[in-house]
Amino acid sequence: MNFPFFNKRGAVRELNDALIDALTFQQIVARPNRFSTKRPMVAAVAEKYRGTADRGNQVVQRIVNLRAAFVLTEGVGIEGAGAEADFLAALLDHNDLNESLAVELVKETEIEGQALVRLVWNPAVKNVEIKFVSWLQTDYRVVPDPGDFTRIQSISFDDGARLIKIDPAEAVFIKFNTRINSYEGYPAVGAVLRECEDVDAALSDWRRINGLFAKMTPYFRVPDERAATLINERIAKSGWRLGTAFASSAEFSLVGPSVAPAEMIEQEIATKMKIIAGATGVGIHHLGFADVMSNRSTAESLQQPVELASRGDQTRWRRFYEELFAKAIRLRNRHLNGALDETAVKPKLTKA
Repeated sequence: MNFPFFNKRGAVRELNDALIDALTFQQIVARPNRFSTKRPMVAAVAEKYRGTADRGNQVVQRIVNLRAAFVLTEGVGIEGAGAEADFLAALLDHNDLNESLAVELVKETEIEGQALVRLVWNPAVKNVEIKFVSWLQTDYRVVPDPGDFTRIQSISFDDGARLIKIDPAEAVFIKFNTRINSYEGYPAVGAVLRECEDVDAALSDWRRINGLFAKMTPYFRVPDERAATLINERIAKSGWRLGTAFASSAEFSLVGPSVAPAEMIEQEIATKMKIIAGATGVGIHHLGFADVMSNRSTAESLQQPVELASRGDQTRWRRFYEELFAKAIRLRNRHLNGALDETAVKPKLTKA
């Protein structure tokens, strides 16, 4: 057999930190990160969340849904009274923000890393309609004010025919997992997409190994090659199968592969899931590893980082709806010549 990683003198050639496959003796090259930029990352998260990717669907779906549930589960409510509260209650109900749409917006930020909504006045209902704008579909660009990065100067995207401009006064934007002066958010699960795919690959390998374990090989131990030939001829001639009587002086046993590869795969899955849990803020016990919770104190300590992470996200979403409420009332005042107070009502994030 030719071993390509040895030279003619038998010395080991320098491998440049590469690994060698134990079966094929081929060099294993380190995998490039296919998700190093935002578009392929977000596209991959969206595909996996839909369940149409080759690998990683179940883990990504669970993380997106769990992270959204930690922030919001039952929509947005209001704290306040008066004409402002009546108008905003009607806005929430008209746009389904008091139920499913608010939860879906949180999920969109888990997929795209950000969310943009337009506020459009509807004269028929005398209220504001909320229009979600997908970054993945439009590739919209948010440009901050050069003198104040906390303010948005412009929002625009090219629809293929013309440049669409969105008035920042009639839009609300939220971002996650990015720097303070950047207006390009990233999904939390995007950093561990390869690990999500690796878990699926390991489960597939584990299933194939289980298939090998289910096919035990009959082994007849005999003293010499002549005896082995005779037994092989008898087996072939009689069509012997397991469960059929067979008289012989050979020592019979069933042999199969070692359990060590399966144990290594099990360890790999557990390790990958821990990495995923740490990167996304989702407790390892929420990802199916409930055995780590040996007692109540362990369960409570594992839940604390999850609550801390979701509390920060809830603060951002509260500010998002405070801005949405203020801009909606401003839009209402402009179209109806009213004078409702933009700060009279505060949003309330409701959870089960």
